[in-house]
Amino acid sequence: MTAMKKRLERTREYFAARPRLRRIAFVALILAMTAIQWLQLDLSCGTRVATVLRRSPVFIPVNMALLFLVDLVFLLFTRRWSAAYLAANVLTLIWSVADHYAWMFSGEPITVTTLFSAGTAMDVLAGYRLPFDLPVAAAIAAFLAGTAMAIALRALESGPIPWKRMALAPIALAVMLTGAYGLAGLLERTDTDVLWSSQVYLTAQGYPVYFLRQGLLTVHQVQTPAGYDDEAMARTAEALDGTGTPGTGETPDIFFILNETFYDLDLYTDTQADAPYLEAYHAADNAIRGYAAIPGVGGGTNRAEFELLTSNSMFLVSAQAPFITMDMTRANSLVSYLKTLGYTACAMHQASPTNYNRGRTYPALGFDETIFRDRFTADAYGDRNNTDRANYRDMLSWYPEEGEGPRFTYLLTYQNHGGYEQNDPSLDTVHARRDFGDLTDDVSEYLTSIRLSDQALGELFAALDESDRPAIVCMVGDHGPNFLTQLPAREGLSDQERETVSRQTPYIIWANKAFGPLPAEMDGMDLSCVDLAPTVLQLAGLPLSPFYRTILGLRDAVPCRLSTGLYRTAEGEYGSFAPDDPLFGTLAPYYYMEYNNIRAGADRVQTLFDPPGT
Repeated sequence: MTAMKKRLERTREYFAARPRLRRIAFVALILAMTAIQWLQLDLSCGTRVATVLRRSPVFIPVNMALLFLVDLVFLLFTRRWSAAYLAANVLTLIWSVADHYAWMFSGEPITVTTLFSAGTAMDVLAGYRLPFDLPVAAAIAAFLAGTAMAIALRALESGPIPWKRMALAPIALAVMLTGAYGLAGLLERTDTDVLWSSQVYLTAQGYPVYFLRQGLLTVHQVQTPAGYDDEAMARTAEALDGTGTPGTGETPDIFFILNETFYDLDLYTDTQADAPYLEAYHAADNAIRGYAAIPGVGGGTNRAEFELLTSNSMFLVSAQAPFITMDMTRANSLVSYLKTLGYTACAMHQASPTNYNRGRTYPALGFDETIFRDRFTADAYGDRNNTDRANYRDMLSWYPEEGEGPRFTYLLTYQNHGGYEQNDPSLDTVHARRDFGDLTDDVSEYLTSIRLSDQALGELFAALDESDRPAIVCMVGDHGPNFLTQLPAREGLSDQERETVSRQTPYIIWANKAFGPLPAEMDGMDLSCVDLAPTVLQLAGLPLSPFYRTILGLRDAVPCRLSTGLYRTAEGEYGSFAPDDPLFGTLAPYYYMEYNNIRAGADRVQTLFDPPGT
């Protein structure tokens, strides 16, 4: 320790005699440490060094300036640049490692919304094995290099910064924050291209800029659709006046199941599975099947919930977890709609009510009863203790308790959630015969889990077929597995096709014998997640609001509409929602109604969203 102090003193004496060289060395170390922080965070999101170097040069100083803001905050508390960078180094290490795992398991980097849902993220990560891999080793190496530079910086400091000079730091911080906020706003306003994933933003701009941009979007969660103003909304409302459809008077029981990570891998790749894994799904009688376009690829359950229950597209909503950052009180939803028609409503999920704020949001949406972790029974498949079979068994046992009137039951399952190395390979009943390298065992465990989920669905249909109460069931997957886009895509898929199939999960709408036949000609129909609620209402013979009628019109003309703005028509043609797009006039009324629904407040045209005659 004494030797180190002596070296520091000699270094200070050397640079004290050379003030110009001291200033150059000081600035060089500051820039080097900030650059290391930036590269460390950028690489934690799956970005390659070559990609960083090819990025537009304007984003290099912008990203470094944003990180310098954080360093400046630490300086306010420490009054020493060396101490500030040591503290920032620790934060950067923790953040980059956490971000690496977040990216690995969900396909999304850490954002402001992730911080709001940290408890949920920890519950999710508990199911994964956290490998010590090259990105983690690189993060530690970067931390050690930054720490060594901070120690070298200490030799250039004469002592704590005087308080008089420190008074300038808050002013500099305020100026830089204002500039950063303005930059993010400019990026948002000038972003007119359809960007299909987080990776596109990260590649083009860098992680610090992306984080700021997403933070800004969290503040401004609902984006105004192109061409929307009071006059445009008034014209839309006038054109849709009286377009609601009265019902037939039938009120069957309705079940909605959002099935965790229920995805058909053979839609995206060729698994060469040695056993069928969607046998019951394809064999079900009196059913309508197809693929539903959902918001996320390897994650995003809460976004899928939002679209399913409200029929509002995530295209206008920037929040990664709407239930956390958006107030659902008095929101129009499938729940509130069915309650207007005399239904009782129950929501079920075998996890904590704090996950994505569901304990508050479900009642806000109108559910009469909510059932969470403590009331469910366990049924293990290896180390997976939340099987669909157990969930369906519990749901059916509570079903008679919901009253004599018509019932709406919503269940969010959990079984198929990652990771996919929870069980010994000997438990796998489906195996990928194709070699996917290190992911082969993950694929086999995932397919086995999907097979068990499929079998449980068949058992649920058989049980409901014995009931004398008319019932209709809608089941859809919320997203694909986290490793999906790491698999080789099917040959011949264009970028648009690959983006589409990665966001399409199987859905099935099934009705029991007491309900009667479903229209066979609808089987095989692809649609969007927001279409499922009005489709079920239509099949059930329930009244349809102008909002739901508009969605059904889009379902038939533009069945696949992604939350990115990309769409595919019934004829297979691709486009994107923009003023110069040929289908802008077809799509705009829906987005205008959505914006009016979730953002207009007192100016909401409620008659567009209510059942006709109510």
